[in-house]
Amino acid sequence: MPGIFATPRLAGLAVVVTLAASCGSSTSDTVDIHLGCSGQTTSIASSANSPSAATPIPTAVAAAQTQPPAPTPTPRPSTGSATPIPAAPLSPLASEAGREASSLRSSTYTHDVAVDEKAGSFNFDCSGFVAYLLSKVSPAALAQVSTFSHISPAVTAIATVGTGARPTAGDFEAFFAHLGAGTDGLFTGVVRESQIQAGDFIAWTNPPGTNGDDTGYVAVMTGKPLTPAANSPSEGDVTCGPAPDGMMEAVVSVVDSTQTLHGSDDSRVADPRVTNKGGLGHAQLVLLMRDDVVIGYRWSQADCTFEFPPGIAVGHLAG
Repeated sequence: MPGIFATPRLAGLAVVVTLAASCGSSTSDTVDIHLGCSGQTTSIASSANSPSAATPIPTAVAAAQTQPPAPTPTPRPSTGSATPIPAAPLSPLASEAGREASSLRSSTYTHDVAVDEKAGSFNFDCSGFVAYLLSKVSPAALAQVSTFSHISPAVTAIATVGTGARPTAGDFEAFFAHLGAGTDGLFTGVVRESQIQAGDFIAWTNPPGTNGDDTGYVAVMTGKPLTPAANSPSEGDVTCGPAPDGMMEAVVSVVDSTQTLHGSDDSRVADPRVTNKGGLGHAQLVLLMRDDVVIGYRWSQADCTFEFPPGIAVGHLAG
């Protein structure tokens, strides 16, 4: 059946074969709703009143300390009613992510990966979306992440017949984290928030022993982060107060596949094409930084829970 994309996790990536593929699991074949692609890592959530000693700092901070001090950033505009997907994407990844989110006719959040471009059907979880995105833009890049994750490189032929599992959200975070501020093959690590570009990936891991087999979350950012002057008026003018420990915040637009929406500005809120309000869409995250290094997030501008996952990293694909 030409035009149909469907991958199993462990039994080959045949064009028409579908087997459950958990966003975070390399073994589970369930389709239970896990939390990694939902942004809920509340077991280690911090609040504005949490002591600074309790805030875990990812490995990326150590890499940042070896880098020269960041230049004083040019003041950036407030997000206001920022468009989630820029009108003119700045990279092939951002462009392809925007194309898929805009052209879909139906989408469901599922741990399977089943895409029928002719029918406009895009069904996957967060890591399935990123794997499919890379298969369209740079199969070699997907091969690199797969090899790092000890997954058969046959997954790189993700739109054809192959064998092997695809990378999970945790695999993507581990790969981006190992880059530090350096370059490995087709990817460069992005340590500083001020260096993030449209088309960069963000990924984080869940705490060990939480969220079942789901290992985390991964998405593609479709614009540079914008320093918020206030919460979005469309969110009911929610006030979360200052970030803990004097951290800075920045709002960034993303395209992802999730079942927990990013507030009322999420494109899936009123999108009849998205089944049960879960699947592919675009929205905004709030990044938390210390010394220009991303160490946490808020799931939306209206969500006042400050999350600090055990690992969070940003990666840039060359080209």
